[in-house]
Amino acid sequence: MGATARLVPLEGLAPESGLCWTCPVPAVCGPGDSVAEPQRSTLRLFEDRFGAFVPDVRLGEFGRSFFRDTGFVADYERFDRQNYRSLDRKFALSELLPLALRRPGELAECGVFRGASAFLVAKAIRRAGGGRRLHLFDSFAGLSAPEESDGNNWEAGNLACNRAEVAANLAAFDDLVIFHEGWIPDRFGDVADTRFCFVHIDVDLAQPTRDAFDFFYPRMVSGGLIVCDDYGFETCPGARRAIDEFFADRPEPIVHLPTGQGFVMIEARDTAI
Repeated sequence: MGATARLVPLEGLAPESGLCWTCPVPAVCGPGDSVAEPQRSTLRLFEDRFGAFVPDVRLGEFGRSFFRDTGFVADYERFDRQNYRSLDRKFALSELLPLALRRPGELAECGVFRGASAFLVAKAIRRAGGGRRLHLFDSFAGLSAPEESDGNNWEAGNLACNRAEVAANLAAFDDLVIFHEGWIPDRFGDVADTRFCFVHIDVDLAQPTRDAFDFFYPRMVSGGLIVCDDYGFETCPGARRAIDEFFADRPEPIVHLPTGQGFVMIEARDTAI
């Protein structure tokens, strides 16, 4: 007769690093594997412990149809097959783009990293037609030095990615993409006379977020969209504060999405403000 199975609760969960947690194996389980007996253990771990690891997070509803959008998922997996933490953000971005592309104007992104978001934007431009361009602003040297309002989540140089890698990732759209390499806002002058229907800001820190809104907001067309990837993340408190302060005396409401993004739709205007 085989051994009787028992359900043994695990106690003493402790964070190690990132999302890695450890806990002692209860003595009732007996000795585990060894070099001499690598398959001695019969302990099976059932990892239904999400609430213990991140107690302030609530899982969303299952069965959402975008999980089965094979075209979108394939585009996402061009850049990452290891994790899907930003899958919902990338999908929200791709769904907002058609709203902006109904309006005249160019498109821009501040903070490019490996080019995953830029790929989706460029693909939407090609689908819509009309000869627009996507202007990409990035140092390709990672983040600048954080200020006090940014907290302690970032260091200078984080999220660096070589421009050549990004260019290769976006090679299918090299006729649509224009690189403006340099620290924000040093290269904004390249497009000082341009009007925009869509700007994606993903720079994580307060100062470049301020600089981006200061520059692009007056150059947005009526009905244009500015999307900030960082607005709802506790790891980016400086970016959130910079945006809240910027729109404190402006008419547009900030739409805070459950994905962590925030966006504004520019109100009607006759000319640049």
